[in-house]
Amino acid sequence: MNGRFLPTLSIAILVAGVANPRIAAPDPLPTEPPAPSAGVPVSPPVAPAPAEAYPAAIQTLLDRGGRLAGRGVVGDLPFWTIETPAGQQTYVTSPRGLMIRGQVYDSGGLLKLDTTAAVPVILDPARQRREGLEPLLGGMGPVPPPSAGMTDGSPPPPALDDSLAAVETLVRGATGPEAVWADLGQATVIEEGARDAPLVYVFIDPHCPYCHQQWRLLRQAITDGRLRVRWVPVVVLEASKRQLPRVLGLLPPNDAEGLARWMTRHVGESRTDAQAKLALVRNQALFGRLQANQVPALLYRAADGQVILRAGLSPLAPAVTAR
Repeated sequence: MNGRFLPTLSIAILVAGVANPRIAAPDPLPTEPPAPSAGVPVSPPVAPAPAEAYPAAIQTLLDRGGRLAGRGVVGDLPFWTIETPAGQQTYVTSPRGLMIRGQVYDSGGLLKLDTTAAVPVILDPARQRREGLEPLLGGMGPVPPPSAGMTDGSPPPPALDDSLAAVETLVRGATGPEAVWADLGQATVIEEGARDAPLVYVFIDPHCPYCHQQWRLLRQAITDGRLRVRWVPVVVLEASKRQLPRVLGLLPPNDAEGLARWMTRHVGESRTDAQAKLALVRNQALFGRLQANQVPALLYRAADGQVILRAGLSPLAPAVTAR
């Protein structure tokens, strides 16, 4: 089904838990001060420091056996990660004491925090680096050395810091079809069709049934050489968020056979390496700026030069696109 865009991984970042120090209970004050020794001045008793006050809703969870595993602020709203027997849960609290779970967006429509994801995420690479947060589920992990897997003479992968800086620039680009079209060279795509055929980009979520229909709908035009399609995998639906390694497994570019296996039989490889995650982050950044809000989302330049966005299942006619 068409899913509202939840760019929780899009550029998506783990909230690092900040350990809550245990506050030792003060020793009880005696009911009467001890008798002073001769000639020794006695200081007045010191009142114990008050324990830190939490919002009432959070305190209730703590009183019920929860443990504060992390905390932070998104915008001007505090959020809290509570460890419970059922696992960690993250909540946002309002100034008037309400406790909220869900997605928090900034004024520009970018997702800042998703408390309902498998892990809460923050979509802000600059803040990720500043606060020491790890990108995506399970962290980035080390970038392989230049010699690892590079027997074909291809250049070594970019340094992770440089890659994240590039992602940050990509995230903050202008929104809309024209602006995104100019940056689509940074997407990781699966390309099919004749090189001289009209070109269309299609953003897809691997678990979206309409995306599967879109893939089938364009088969004949691709096979006949009338259309060139670049499929751009992104994560929109909860099923893909829960099975992120399967989504990452589709990201090696130009693996049309792998995409076909997934679309026809739901069979695919799993990946968790840093480069695949960076590729997904870039795709998410572009999809977020596109503001399509659903998948599939088709983007192409029309014969008159205008960049066209079609959100949702579309029987695209090759004649309407430019080469």
